[in-house]
Amino acid sequence: MSRVARDWRRLYFLVIFGVLVSLSVTPRLVNLDKPLLEKNAFRQTQTAFTARTFMDSGIEPLNYKTPLFGPPWQVPFEFPLFQSVVAGVSVVGLEGSSFDIACRVTAMFFFYLSAALLFLVCREFMGLSSNLWVLAVYLLAPFSIIYSRMCLIDYTSVALVLAYILAVIKWSKGHFRLFWLALATAFGSLAALVKIATVAMAIPAILILSVSELRRVISPLANRSPIRRPILQSAPTVAQIAAFIILPASIAVLWVWHTDQIKASSMFTEWLTSKELDHWNWGTQAQRLDWRNWAAILTRWFRLMAPGGIALAPFIAMAGFTTQDKKYRLAVLASLAGLGLPVLLFFNLYVVHEYYLIAVAAPSAVLVGVGLSTLSGCDRLGPRPLRIVVLVLLLFALPTAFLKQVWPSVMPFDQRHRDLDVARVIRSGTEPGARVAMTQASSNWDSTIPYYSQRSFCILRGTMNDPAIDGFLVEHGFRYAVLHRANPLRLTNWNKTRIASAYEYDLYSIDYRYAGVDCAGFTPNGVNFEPVNLFSLSGPDLVGVLVPVHQVEIHPFGQTGVAIIALGDDPVLLLPLIEFPKGHRIEIEIDLESPLITELKVYFTTRSTPEYSEELRVRAPLEKGRNNLRLAIVHPGVEGSLRLDPGTATGRFVIYELKVVGIPVPEGGV
Repeated sequence: MSRVARDWRRLYFLVIFGVLVSLSVTPRLVNLDKPLLEKNAFRQTQTAFTARTFMDSGIEPLNYKTPLFGPPWQVPFEFPLFQSVVAGVSVVGLEGSSFDIACRVTAMFFFYLSAALLFLVCREFMGLSSNLWVLAVYLLAPFSIIYSRMCLIDYTSVALVLAYILAVIKWSKGHFRLFWLALATAFGSLAALVKIATVAMAIPAILILSVSELRRVISPLANRSPIRRPILQSAPTVAQIAAFIILPASIAVLWVWHTDQIKASSMFTEWLTSKELDHWNWGTQAQRLDWRNWAAILTRWFRLMAPGGIALAPFIAMAGFTTQDKKYRLAVLASLAGLGLPVLLFFNLYVVHEYYLIAVAAPSAVLVGVGLSTLSGCDRLGPRPLRIVVLVLLLFALPTAFLKQVWPSVMPFDQRHRDLDVARVIRSGTEPGARVAMTQASSNWDSTIPYYSQRSFCILRGTMNDPAIDGFLVEHGFRYAVLHRANPLRLTNWNKTRIASAYEYDLYSIDYRYAGVDCAGFTPNGVNFEPVNLFSLSGPDLVGVLVPVHQVEIHPFGQTGVAIIALGDDPVLLLPLIEFPKGHRIEIEIDLESPLITELKVYFTTRSTPEYSEELRVRAPLEKGRNNLRLAIVHPGVEGSLRLDPGTATGRFVIYELKVVGIPVPEGGV
């Protein structure tokens, strides 16, 4: 081929490469500020939660925080490389932009890094045409578009594994051997730290490369070569292979041991140690023998990674197997094994979680891409026009897959999403840094609401005894509880007052001075929890104290209360001037009788906002009849008189008791 022809060919492939990248980037940039709720929200927000603590408190890779299970605020699994990069991106990002954007941008960075590394790996085994087909499949598969935008560590681990394979390939070529050995060991160790399940994808390729290199070195012995002591000559190669295989495995074992020690130190996380999760991670033989589990995994693969006729591409790759050179065949074999081995090893994870297919996305793209390339370029598979028709038919399902799978995943959520609403209620009803106990619908745990609440949580599961839980919460200064109505049994003995509700969750202010449980051995971490009484009157004593402002009259009501006569639908009262102490949450306790179903509101002012407004108010629903309410004001700068609007309709309201207290706020959180 002439130089001009080679230049035109190179330009042709560069244009195709540019088109592929442009096509792949476009759908990934849609609605980047979308909440992390489209799929696997529990895992996305768990990862983002750690990244946010890095941004707020600094990066601690060996003892990082995920404030979901109370002190020590840790539940470590993977090495937090991805989370550290997210924190860095958020710091240098646009001021005021959503933290979720930093998460998605970081995820896409690692995805495109993995794509570049896959291209470099494939370049060692196949021609440029086949390599571009592999890259096209990897970039444009519906699965990769959906999951490369998510706040997940998996494409970070894929990039590290591909860098590991590439370094071993370069090492096997014999140039700068120690340099590539060091890189292979480093990348392999990092990959094992970030996610050991993904490293299984590399095992076949690493073993094939290692065996090939050993055969090359030891072959003089088999051939009875006059070279002396061939086994000793191979010792350095054996030692180097052992280094880039054994060292990453050893580091992974040490990391698992380290994280197990942390998780075993708390009764809330000991169930998440590797020993306790043994069956969960590996699955059982009975699972592997159940065809329905295989059908579930294959259905996901067909639907997202190889939709429609594209699923035939790996079989086409095998059909052209014998016509290709040794490198090509080794790449196909390594990809087949790299696709199947992770699934066999971590079977239950692939049955339960769709996103685990990220770990096999690269070998899957190689098989599909090589099959499509073989169909487009192998004359033995039929006349070229016929092959082009078949290729178009195979790709025909892609637009449908994009409409059904990709498009819904990139569209924004309605901001009235349940978890976002519950998180808003928690943020508005608690002060920054507050510690919140939480129950959820089942014994599993979900970090979505805690992450968007921006508070520190202790998620309570259904297997621990109540006294231990109560004592732990007292000792560590938890003052709020979010209880799911399907799982309300926790904290039944506590004095708690409902502050607000959203969907099936109720937010309570809880008091450590509860009845029925002996916690004499626990102290609340040196925090004085005694409330400060700021205002407390009952019955007719309120007549001369409450100030009628608008559409209201005040009269005694027997010896037990004061009648508030609402003359219109906007009755307004003022409480006397109160000096509110700093570092306290303000709680209004009111025993009130309402003539109908309505809503009570309490407005407050601050030094910077001396006028009453809808932004500075708390409210609570009123049932017809007697109501006992507690409303919490968590704004740190309350000043002036509180304004009380007893309802939104005419009628007679009766206040039996009105109390305002200041609750010391512990220095909590992470």
